Amino acid sequence: MTKYTLAKFLRLTNGPTKNRSAVIQDAYKEIANMAEQNNARMIIVILGENHLPVPISKDLFPRNAVVIDAHSELLNRLPTIDEKSFQRHYNHWRGEPPTLVDTHPNELAHKIIAEMITLQMVKFSKKEI
Repeated sequence: MTKYTLAKFLRLTNGPTKNRSAVIQDAYKEIANMAEQNNARMIIVILGENHLPVPISKDLFPRNAVVIDAHSELLNRLPTIDEKSFQRHYNHWRGEPPTLVDTHPNELAHKIIAEMITLQMVKFSKKEI
C-alpha cells in the first residue's frame, strides 16, 4: 500500500480506468489464479435482481471457470415472466395481506440456485474422473 501511496503522491499512477470490462476481467483473472493455486475450480453463479434476463458476456470470464446461469433457471420456472411473478415466487413476504418485505432470494429461490450449483459440480466432478 505504501508503494501505491508514494506513486500516487508523485503522480506516477493513472486515474481510475473507464474500461469496466477490463476491471471485471482482471478481477476474475485474479480469483481464477487463486483457485488454481489451491487446486480448486472457480464457479461463477449468475444471479439477477428481477424478472429481466441477465446479459452474460462469456469473454469476461476465465476459460476454466464454471459459469452457472442460475437466474435463467429461476426465470424458466416461473408461470409467467414478469415482475410480480418474480417477486411473488422468489422474494420475502410477510403479514396479511402479504407485503413484500425483502427482495433478497427466499427459500425457494435458494433451493433452485443450490440445485443448479450442485448439478454443475456433479457434472464437472465426473469429467475429471
